[in-house]
Amino acid sequence: MRPFVYGYLRTSPCSSVDAIAPAQAEMVAYAEHEGYRLAEIFMDRGLADSSALSAAVTALRRGGGSGMIVPSPAHLASSYGVQVAMKEMIEREAGAPLFIVHPDSSRVLTASFRRRRPPLP
Repeated sequence: MRPFVYGYLRTSPCSSVDAIAPAQAEMVAYAEHEGYRLAEIFMDRGLADSSALSAAVTALRRGGGSGMIVPSPAHLASSYGVQVAMKEMIEREAGAPLFIVHPDSSRVLTASFRRRRPPLP
């Protein structure tokens, strides 16, 4: 059985299921391409809500999962500096890597965001 990862995305409070579906499909395809199974997608609606992100980090910290996938850095925060800080915090707190489907979809062009998953044991 393939190791599993969690997905996370932040949507607009008024996003429809149809608007969210492409991002979900991309995360599933990315996980499969990288040799993982996407177990669950955690989703926050709006900028003020981070309960799903906290739940995803907690799930990873408890030993469930090999990492977290996000569609782009913009799902973590709107500004570059906060995106970098969020990525570092998630990886530190969860003890697992954060994978980004489209790392170049915003200003984030650093090697930190382009890092791929470690080889499977």
